Amino acid sequence: MATIVCDPNALAAAASCFGVLCTGPDAREGIDIHVRIQELAAIGGIDYRGAAGRAQLSVDAKGWFRLDEDTRRQIALYLDIQNALNKGASFPTDINSLQTAARCYICEPWETRRAFKLYLKCLLNKAGAPE
Repeated sequence: MATIVCDPNALAAAASCFGVLCTGPDAREGIDIHVRIQELAAIGGIDYRGAAGRAQLSVDAKGWFRLDEDTRRQIALYLDIQNALNKGASFPTDINSLQTAARCYICEPWETRRAFKLYLKCLLNKAGAPE
């Protein structure tokens, strides 16, 4: 098992080949899909590995193709909320309560919010509770 250290300099060095010198955005997204397929199989989920698996993934994910980007973001946020609740977090989930609780983060510049999200993702992965 890999040990995760949430040091931005160490992670930037370790992840350097996932940047523009080695890959582009399409390659990174493809790698992310590949890795998620491997993880799903490793935890006993549907095995989408190989050509037959890719064909089955296309069938199984068909309903997701029609979604626009904003709808995908909405679903991703909803899944993040459900994931936190399933792991034992307790907080009101109605939209007004969530917006009130998030108010202090909404005021931050988008670069700061992205940094917060990545750091929290690192901590969650380090704790063995990937989001």
